[in-house]
Amino acid sequence: MERLPPAVRALLADKKLALCLLCGLLGGLILLFSGGSDKTDGADRARLADVWRAEARLEARAKRLLSEVKGVGSARVTVTLDNLSSTVYLRNTVKNAGEESERSEYVLVSGSGGRDGLARCVLAPEVRGVAVCCRGGADPQVRKEAVALLCAAFGIPPNRVYITAMK
Repeated sequence: MERLPPAVRALLADKKLALCLLCGLLGGLILLFSGGSDKTDGADRARLADVWRAEARLEARAKRLLSEVKGVGSARVTVTLDNLSSTVYLRNTVKNAGEESERSEYVLVSGSGGRDGLARCVLAPEVRGVAVCCRGGADPQVRKEAVALLCAAFGIPPNRVYITAMK
């Protein structure tokens, strides 16, 4: 204990504080070494990277559109997506003979990895919101034009768009 620096000795002298530090250290180690498989983590990271790339493409698109609006000037745009995409699978509805009930089941197809559902369509990601900081953001007419443009471009209601003035 004499080899430890004075600050560490002072911390360890208080037993409650030392116990809290030890619990925090153990908790951190548990979090570090626990978690899902590497395969899942890799898939989650890839999906997150896909979302970020999609958001960046939409931000660039919005910035190009806004640069054409009179009075906007330079702009910074942030687009947030609800999810990347989702797949809708084909379902078959079967009526039971002699009964009033129906049951619905997915249409399955055989593939290389076994049986999978037959995809009906893939839905594009949904824009959750758009935030814009621009030089002309203090002018109500510029804000109105920019909001209308972004609503039309992304198919979102005006309450999902916020425009503010740049400093």
